[in-house]
Amino acid sequence: NLARPRIGNARVGPWPFAFAGSAGDIYGRFLGYYFLNIVAWVAAITAVVIAVGGTLESLGLSFDDLLRHLAEPTARTVLLVLLAAFAAYILFGLLILPLRCWWQAYLLRYLVSHSRAGNVLFATAITTRQMWGFLVLNYLIVLLTLGIGWPWVMHRTMKLIAAQLWIYGAPDGAAVQQPADRGPGYGEGLLDMFDVSGV
Repeated sequence: NLARPRIGNARVGPWPFAFAGSAGDIYGRFLGYYFLNIVAWVAAITAVVIAVGGTLESLGLSFDDLLRHLAEPTARTVLLVLLAAFAAYILFGLLILPLRCWWQAYLLRYLVSHSRAGNVLFATAITTRQMWGFLVLNYLIVLLTLGIGWPWVMHRTMKLIAAQLWIYGAPDGAAVQQPADRGPGYGEGLLDMFDVSGV
């Protein structure tokens, strides 16, 4: 369970965070997410094969004609293959996205609700629908800006977390200060190298 050391070694001033969750709590839902993804991929591939077959028949082409066009590609054939690949990428991405939103919303709610900092408890009620709108727009921002919009996506992510995070307890803001000692290091360089992000 990577969340326990990641959250447990985070600090806000003198207060360490604590994490009370376990992998066993979320494993059943993760398996559902995993196998539903496989079913979604099989359904998407089947739909594409049926669509390509129907398109070939409506154009009066056979599968052998298609193979011959691919063996001796023209500029038009290359363009059509690229358009088909882009359409398949968008279709698969949008088909898998609802499952990913369901899983991500659940995981975020679980991680937040099982974390605490001293006497401060956290909660969130982010829904699959909110996550859907958030991830679809992030997906489009990255896609349409060719990755240049990534800082905007990160800003939107932090804004969503801040808007959906509820804090219960009375933290003493005056007690939050830079600790005198640096504290133990727990592989921050390795975390930075792998770009592991926490909640």
